Amino acid sequence: MDDIFFCIFTGILTNFQQTRLSVKKIFILFALLAGCFSVFGQISFPDARTCVQTSRYDIFSPFGNPATLSYMQKFEVSAFFQNRYAEKELSTAGGHLAVGTKPVNIAAAFVQYGFLDYHEQLFTFGLARKIGKRFALSVQADYYNVHYSSLSGADGKFIIQLGFVANPAKNLYIGFHTFNPAQTKLRTDGIELDIPSLFAVGMSYWFNPKIVTSIMCEKDIFRQFRFAVEADYAIYENFRVKAACLKEGEVMPALGCGMALKGVALDANFKIHTKLGVIPEIALTYALK
Repeated sequence: MDDIFFCIFTGILTNFQQTRLSVKKIFILFALLAGCFSVFGQISFPDARTCVQTSRYDIFSPFGNPATLSYMQKFEVSAFFQNRYAEKELSTAGGHLAVGTKPVNIAAAFVQYGFLDYHEQLFTFGLARKIGKRFALSVQADYYNVHYSSLSGADGKFIIQLGFVANPAKNLYIGFHTFNPAQTKLRTDGIELDIPSLFAVGMSYWFNPKIVTSIMCEKDIFRQFRFAVEADYAIYENFRVKAACLKEGEVMPALGCGMALKGVALDANFKIHTKLGVIPEIALTYALK
């Protein structure tokens, strides 16, 4: 435990030693320390295009459900960024590249979270395809790497993701996704870190081509349940708005919008934490259909 304290505290001092801490920063600092002392991975998988990724077949989400890759048509590249509570050190960034072929669709993705010293990275490579007209399946190999500190070093492990999307009835889609089902852990210099081990199930229903509602439930083996419900409405052909409610420790409302023009889409979400403030997310996507 002393090693854990040292590597996390060293990373925090590196980033904040030149900055005077406000009350808000102190609150966030202790919240982060609490998470690190629990020895859990801190990396998250935001997607500004939707808050409910598991069953949204129309949005490829390599971290929300890799099976959505099956519905990608020709080519897609995307980059995303999330910031927590207006603190640059609590940011997550990444992106993906996907290519559709006749036998199978292929994708690679990357995401990073953390400080200059302590940070977590995830590299992925996935394959997906439709099986018949109503079922899609995917398998994704991931490499999860954590850099603890200049003294404690780094460690990385290969893990897997599995996902499927089913279309049992007209306009109804059901998705399932699991990340790190084998509960792989990282260990170095006496430090053991639990990589998130997630199981999620979700459902989306399209009332018409403009309106879709989605709901999902996600469970991390080491943490509480996460729930999310979202309504997505296309006001115009190239502009849509979203409203969602999430329970991630506490209940958080979220608002978002998206614009698309000639294959380029810009999406933004704003999650509202009642104590710590706004969590903005943004994604830029180019898709060739």
